[in-house]
Order: sequence, then structure tokens, then C-alpha cells
Amino acid sequence: MPSIIQTGPNSWRCTVRIKGHKPVHKTFDSEKDARRFGEQTERVLRHGPAGSAKFIKRGPTVETLCELFREVRAEGARPISERATEHYYLKNLVRLLGKKAIEEVTTDSLAAYCRRRIFEGVKPSTALEELNKLSTVIRHTSHKVGRPLPDVVNAARPHLHYSGLIGSSNERNRRPTQDELDAVCSKLEPQIADIVRFAVATAMRRSEICRVEWADLNQSTRCLLITDRKDPRKKDGNDGVIPLLSVTGYDAWEIVRRQPQTSDRIFPVYFGTVSNAFLYACRAAGVEDLHFHDLRHEGISRMFEAGMTIEEVSLVSGHKDWRNLKRYVQLKPESLHDIHRGTQQRPARPKSAGPRRGRSAAQSSPGKAD
Repeated sequence: MPSIIQTGPNSWRCTVRIKGHKPVHKTFDSEKDARRFGEQTERVLRHGPAGSAKFIKRGPTVETLCELFREVRAEGARPISERATEHYYLKNLVRLLGKKAIEEVTTDSLAAYCRRRIFEGVKPSTALEELNKLSTVIRHTSHKVGRPLPDVVNAARPHLHYSGLIGSSNERNRRPTQDELDAVCSKLEPQIADIVRFAVATAMRRSEICRVEWADLNQSTRCLLITDRKDPRKKDGNDGVIPLLSVTGYDAWEIVRRQPQTSDRIFPVYFGTVSNAFLYACRAAGVEDLHFHDLRHEGISRMFEAGMTIEEVSLVSGHKDWRNLKRYVQLKPESLHDIHRGTQQRPARPKSAGPRRGRSAAQSSPGKAD
């Protein structure tokens, strides 16, 4: 790694030391310029400049391509955060494949990579995501290298799939019982226990819960603004307003009202802290195989069991497509008894929907929605 030292108010000195080369020193007006020079110089000293005979003969290494990919993302105003999942994907690729030139990466190399990752505890679906990231890296750095690069991932996919080393993730259907939720909450601090209850009440993600602010709360309508909700195509500006309901067994509005206003945020807790505390509480309570994200599934399922329509649930959950929403729904068969006995009332249907099944049009009250 290059050494960056501030030598004055607007002066940063960069020093690059690579075995077998003379140290390189240069001074810049900004730390950013010094760091960029250091990274580029280190890459050239290690692997040779793009277009040089050495670089073309052996080709760029996976480590070099991952570094170039980070540069591409930064140049496009989409830098990769150190907290992002893809940051860890890139780190694992560099750790296990980094020294190999991309032309040296074979199907056997990728199979060995997947076996190593599975041995380390990940599932084939995670191994697939990491190799997908490698394919993306190759595709978006070829222009930096100055020539097309072999797509080694797509060539290896059939064998890796057949061998069971990569595969799609299994849809989880784990739903906690109320006793399990109560047991977990009893092992948590009051504020984090309220975050768990709020996650079920609103079906919000932990990151969303931990960043909402008091300024996002509309007390007159009992609604909450969620900014930049997760979306595969558009996250920035993907805002949504949700009502704070009490249909899941937890009253979201009351949970918010009892939070002390000691910060701009309603729940001033880092989302990683919530995950760790939830994991430890599950272990302490003897609750097995329960993830915090399962609470989102639980909340959505409870909303449907309470008789809410697809449109109403998707308004709360933020899903724009039923195909994406339905994977979160695991209805309990016994809940249908309550709905059809009338102990849980379904919302009134719009007038355009016509009479309910089992009633003729003549039996329907004219001018009124059923």
C-alpha cells in the first residue's frame, strides 16, 4: 500500500515502495490526488502498464481487474462502500484468485474457489454471486486494459452448476412463533427489542429502520417517509410513505411514540449492532435458525392473514411486483379459519370489483361497494 503523509496545510507526500524497484516519491496538493497516484504507480510497478509487453504476455491479474473495477465505479460516481456486499465479494476474489492472470483462471480454478468458499461456510448461492461479480468485473474493465478479456465465468458455469458448486438460493419459509419473538425480545435492551417489534409491524428492513428520522414522521396522518428504499434498478430517489398500522399484533405508531427524542433518528442504533444483538438474543433464548430479515417475511405474512389486499401490503412493503412480493408470504393455513369466520375483517372491495362471490348482483345494495 502506498504511504500518504501530510507535510503541510495543502501538501501530501506519496511514497510507493515495491520490492525490486526504487522507491517513488511525489508531493500533491490534495490527499485524493496523492492516493490516486500511489495506487496507479503501485499497479504499474507490480504488473506493468496497460499495453506493455509484460502486461500483454501474461495479462492482468484478478487483483488488478478488481482494483480497476473499483476505479470504474468511482469514476461513475458509484464508489463501492466498504459496508457493501460487493466489497466483500471483491475481497474474497482477490484473496483466493488475486495472483492469477485472468487467462490462467480455468474451470478447475473456479471449481476450487467454490469448494474453498463452501468449506468456509457459504452456500452455493453465495459462491454464484461472487462469480457473477467476477464476470461483471471482467466485462467492465476490458476497456481499461485495452483489449477484450476472456469471460472465464460463463465458460465454467455448466460444470459448476452440474457439480452443485453454484446454484440458486433456497427461499426461506421460517416464521417465528409469538412465544419465540417474546423470548428474543426479553433478551434485548428495550430500544433494540422495540426495533424487532417495529420490524414485524412495518415489514421494514433493518437499514431503513435505523435511518428514519423524526422529520420523516407525519404525526397528523400517522405515516412515515422512507427514503431511498432498496430497488434492483433505482435506489436513489425511491422514496415511499407507509402508514404505521397495528394489524400484525404490534402497534407501529405506539412503538414510535414511546421512543425518546434524543437524536435526529427515531432509532439511533447502527444496523450492524442490531444484527449482532439479535443473533446473541436468539442464542440466549434458544431460538434456532432465525434471521432478522425473517421479521420482514413475518410482517408481510401477518398483514395478509389480517385480510389486507395485495395492493395494500405492497404499499407498506415497497414491492412493485407481486412476483417479488409473493416470495415473502408464508401464510399459516389456520389463519384462514379466522378470516372466514369473520374474526378478521377483510377490507371492503372497490365498487368496480362487483358483487362478492356467492352473492348475485340482485342481492347487492345498489350504489354501495360490497
